[in-house]
Amino acid sequence: MTGGMTGSGLADLPGLRGMAAGFDPSELSAQDVAEFVMELRRFTNALEALWVRSIDRLDTSRWWQLEGFLSVQAWLRSRCGVSRSAGSAVLRASRELAVLPELTAAFREGDVSFAHVRAVTSAVTPQRREAAIKSHGMFTFAARGTDPATLGRVVRYWAQASDPDGADRDRDRAHRARGLIVSSSVEGKVFLDAQFDAEGGETVTAALDAAMGGAPTAGDDRSKAQRRADALIEIARHYLGQADLSQVHGHRPQLTAVVDVATLVPPPGQPRVDWVGPAAARSQGREPTTEPGGELPTGFTARAGFAGGGLIGHAAARRLACDARVTRLLTWGDSEILELGRATPTVSPAQYRALELRDGGCVYPGCDRPPSFCDSHHLVHWIDGGPTDLANLVLQCGRHHRRLHEDGEILQRDDTGNWRIRTATVGPS
Repeated sequence: MTGGMTGSGLADLPGLRGMAAGFDPSELSAQDVAEFVMELRRFTNALEALWVRSIDRLDTSRWWQLEGFLSVQAWLRSRCGVSRSAGSAVLRASRELAVLPELTAAFREGDVSFAHVRAVTSAVTPQRREAAIKSHGMFTFAARGTDPATLGRVVRYWAQASDPDGADRDRDRAHRARGLIVSSSVEGKVFLDAQFDAEGGETVTAALDAAMGGAPTAGDDRSKAQRRADALIEIARHYLGQADLSQVHGHRPQLTAVVDVATLVPPPGQPRVDWVGPAAARSQGREPTTEPGGELPTGFTARAGFAGGGLIGHAAARRLACDARVTRLLTWGDSEILELGRATPTVSPAQYRALELRDGGCVYPGCDRPPSFCDSHHLVHWIDGGPTDLANLVLQCGRHHRRLHEDGEILQRDDTGNWRIRTATVGPS
């Protein structure tokens, strides 16, 4: 091996990992930690350069083939937990760096990161290689003084100028590479992994920004990532609520919740109207009486979830049962179906139009969501005997509907007719 490390140096790597794990930056002064972060970033860049060179050596050694793998990408995925796309990006970068000596030197010295390198090498095609060799000094200079995203824009402008036909091919390749993967974990979390071309990405970003409604309002402590996730959910709910939605299997696509009726009954000793979910109980410093899925007085094990398999808790089940835009499949025990979209607790289209005219959108104090982003909320839940009439219904956007059912909040009118929020009590009053 070169650069001062011999084969015996491999034995030092676990020690370096242990030293990094045991180091405490909080012991440094403000100035020292700033200098340390900058130097650590350069060190990390140099390690990334070593990682790229090592993978290139692994590829040419064909060791992965001796272990029974079909490609070095497959070996990296199995042995190092590296995705196939990430492994392919490293291999491509290592091959293009071979003809870009200035960028390679800056990478090895830690002056630029792998993200900088990838911004350049991803644009180098056989048609552009000669132009890249002539221009890579400019790339290196730009990489040393800017972030990877800005460098990427510089490189795209260069690619379009140096190879106009290739730029069109790049756009077509990006469009063909578009995709959206939806997966779920054993805990019931759902993950999205998406890739769009420039036009598609701008469209999605613009829609998310519009649904987020600009800067967060006072009291909104959600992170930007959480606000963006909520915006995507609101866009999906808005689409599902459109009257002209095409039919699938003879009916309009919709969210279906499968709920055992025992799940909707609050635990014993807790007032029905003031009952809140376990998360809200803990936020108020109290332990919840029962957890979702626990035994209830009915003798049945409470179950609630979606037709796709995801599970939900008691408070969420009550919220979905209150929702006019979710089809409810209520069961009793293992097999008896009590209700499939029964009309009694469901808000009719005429009632919903009346709510739109009366409320004009979400009535939660300070919210400006329009009716198209709202559910109808029973002020007194129908499972608790609340009627499905306009006097017991209000519009609530998805976020605030969740807060009312799961975060321990109750919506009430004050003496002046304005809506106010109070916190529900937890446990016997």
